[in-house]
Amino acid sequence: MDLGPNTKHVQQVIDFVQNHGIFNRNKLIPSHLQNALITDIQQACDLATSQPFESDEVDWTDLRSSQISKIRGIANKSESLNQYRRNLKPLTHDFLESIASRVSLRVCSNFELISNEIHADLLLCAESRCIMGLDNPFFEALFECYQCGGWPCGWSGNYPNGNMLIYMPNHTSKCSTLPNTTYNIISQCLTSTINSKSIS
Repeated sequence: MDLGPNTKHVQQVIDFVQNHGIFNRNKLIPSHLQNALITDIQQACDLATSQPFESDEVDWTDLRSSQISKIRGIANKSESLNQYRRNLKPLTHDFLESIASRVSLRVCSNFELISNEIHADLLLCAESRCIMGLDNPFFEALFECYQCGGWPCGWSGNYPNGNMLIYMPNHTSKCSTLPNTTYNIISQCLTSTINSKSIS
């Protein structure tokens, strides 16, 4: 897979997903994020999907969309960069399978939503590194949250001030593995759902 001059940085994201790094604490949580941890799964899902009530709060979905739009704007000015970005498309299905299997062990509710969100995030992290290397602060911070074993699900403050909010599961407990039939149904559902979010 030719991903251009930033291949080694993109490969770090690929390896993280394929080695089941999700919800594994691969590095220590930075001190500035200690107060941004969330342990309630429903609160995390609400933050990830709900519109903010206060004018100074940030819509998490809009924030991610605006950040990747900037990166794609850079890529669209260069055919070679745009081609490298499109070369990431085969990762879409591989990422989904690895993420869904991992989430099913750690999250006992909202499985589909969380798998979908994590899948989109990590594809965007790979895309960001493909175009900008390590020079995009937002997506580098996003990836760091995943490396710390969490799921970034919102933003506290008026961006760029403030911090990402991170759901951190109880790492001493596990859910039962989903039956194959249920897993296959969910995977099919997720595949159709994320098609609109995949790299184009």
